[in-house]
Amino acid sequence: MQRDIERLRRMAQLVEDDLRATMPGTWKCDLRSDYVLVIGSEQGVAELAIAEDVDRDNWPEEAWTAEYHDFTIDEDANEAIAEAVQDALGTWGLRWPICREHSAPLSPCSGVWACSSAIAHDLADVGALSPQQATATHETAPLQAP
Repeated sequence: MQRDIERLRRMAQLVEDDLRATMPGTWKCDLRSDYVLVIGSEQGVAELAIAEDVDRDNWPEEAWTAEYHDFTIDEDANEAIAEAVQDALGTWGLRWPICREHSAPLSPCSGVWACSSAIAHDLADVGALSPQQATATHETAPLQAP
């Protein structure tokens, strides 16, 4: 099943909002029509291809029932964009977003940034992070480009 590019673009805008709220500088996060996510800032520009098709094997079979289908498509878009942005930032030696309270990475789950610490709490809806909730950290060396 092909991913809905407009859903992906909406998620890219929400993640851009979070980048702008929690990171210094000017950030841009756009999805081109060829499914390439472009992340830009003073750090430079990174481009990452987003798979055009949903990997149905990543989801339980019930996720594709009429009751959950739209939620699953939104969640897939959310995860695909957030993870691609995190990968792009890793090429610059950045880990983002990081829970300020627990110094643990955040990951998207059901439209919410969730802290991966032992506490495992929800921080904010994707698109609504604040600088009081999240930050970025510098790795010792940039990661290899994906």
